[in-house]
Amino acid sequence: MNGAQGGDLFSLSAIPNGLAASANKGTATLQVTVQPPPNSGTTAMAASNYEISFTSASAGSVTRLSDGKVTAFASVSPLQIDGLNIAVSAGALTAGDRFLITPFQ
Repeated sequence: MNGAQGGDLFSLSAIPNGLAASANKGTATLQVTVQPPPNSGTTAMAASNYEISFTSASAGSVTRLSDGKVTAFASVSPLQIDGLNIAVSAGALTAGDRFLITPFQ
């Protein structure tokens, strides 16, 4: 009150990093964030988990698990899908690596 501007009424909590499959040969860690405006951001988010599968050190596909929609990509720099940014934050990827993205857990 008293004319002071208030803070955000709602805010998103941090999204967990991608969960690496136990069989991964690479050492990469995937960081997941919400795309900032004016990009799609929260308005494009889907209520789904995602599986990311790599066919090389940079290319692969993302499967939206709620409906099975598959999106191929040639580079992770960052990968943008359904309002999410997915980037390699550390380590290296190898063909066959898989990650589970759980933005709402």
